[in-house]
Amino acid sequence: MRKISSKRKRGEPESLLFERFKRRIDGFNQRPLGMDDLYQECEKRKIFIGENPFRRVHGCSFYDDDGQPCLIVNSLIAEPYRIVAGYHELAHLLDHAPDPEAFLSLGSLWNNHKLEFQAQMIGVVALIPKELMLHFDFAELETEYGFPRDLITLRAHVLRQYAV
Repeated sequence: MRKISSKRKRGEPESLLFERFKRRIDGFNQRPLGMDDLYQECEKRKIFIGENPFRRVHGCSFYDDDGQPCLIVNSLIAEPYRIVAGYHELAHLLDHAPDPEAFLSLGSLWNNHKLEFQAQMIGVVALIPKELMLHFDFAELETEYGFPRDLITLRAHVLRQYAV
């Protein structure tokens, strides 16, 4: 299978989004980030993080009554999806204005509104850095790294659209 190449850079707001996260998160888009990295980021930023079994939700983020930022990831989903959901929710807490409602990650990879899609892009880039996308094909990413095909497909879309 053919490796993905990044030919063009589109979307000034999205390129700025990726630059912000590269500055904020150690290793972002440079190496695959894991749950340990997410816990360290949350600890550094004084964000409460936990894992809880949910039926439908992959993760959620919110501010409690005392203004404490909180991030919860579904403990029942496979680790690559937990990582994407965790960084997705972290993106909401770091980059999107606090909202009286909680942010919910339902695991949908496509057809999200802008804030959800931005957060999903941050999650998938945290999991699969650009260098892996440029040097391995889909089958290798699945077998050697254990990344699910749907996450690889979304990551390839991000690479093609934003050269990140």
